[in-house]
Amino acid sequence: MQRCLLLSLLLSLLGVACASHISHFQKIEPFAKPAPSQPRSELIDSRTPMPMIEGPTVGTSLRTPLPVEMIDRATYLPDGWELAVPFEGTFRITNGYGYQTEGWTHRTIGNEQSANDFFALDFGMPEGTPVLAAAPGRIVTSNFRRDSYGNYIVIDHGDGVSSIYAHLASREHEVIQGEPEVWVEAGELIGHSGKTGTYSPHLHFAVHTGARRSESGADVGGNATAPEPLGGFSFLREGNELTGIRSGGD
Repeated sequence: MQRCLLLSLLLSLLGVACASHISHFQKIEPFAKPAPSQPRSELIDSRTPMPMIEGPTVGTSLRTPLPVEMIDRATYLPDGWELAVPFEGTFRITNGYGYQTEGWTHRTIGNEQSANDFFALDFGMPEGTPVLAAAPGRIVTSNFRRDSYGNYIVIDHGDGVSSIYAHLASREHEVIQGEPEVWVEAGELIGHSGKTGTYSPHLHFAVHTGARRSESGADVGGNATAPEPLGGFSFLREGNELTGIRSGGD
């Protein structure tokens, strides 16, 4: 009987000790799971930080930030790259890239089959202004699209980089799916500005990486690429003027 009482007392003391040990740790809470991110199909109501500066900057000392909402659709030019101004003379940017009141300009990235042109630049210029290649490369498309580009040209510059020139009044070459094989130098005449596919004369200039060649127009797919530096300048915005000088062949 005495032995049973001692065993009962020992078990009771052991239970109190265990309970005390458990109570010491039981308030530890697991980490809260983060709320799932909401996918966005367009850069509407963007919150990408955009520094305020008076004008374009030399080189890449200040580059346009990539949109945080669609970072997988945007990129910069490869290191060491610089594009030439795609015209001769001085013309103003009438529609620059970057975040504005209602989102990013040239916002077409909601359509997987459309051009990722939210880094495009529109230069206001009279019809017939010479349009020049921004870098050496091979013309993979020089054709007409009815959806908005009108007469347009795509040049493959290597390293996955392509430049696009749209709304042209005329083109120096006719190239479909890379045929015939046409190579150009930086500054070489490729066409003349116009207003095909749009309502007012201007040059629509854009750069993409990873574009796919296709007669259907997917040759202007891939990632939108900030065309910086362009003529030595970065962080280009509406109202800036750029001056270009023809340096290639006629």
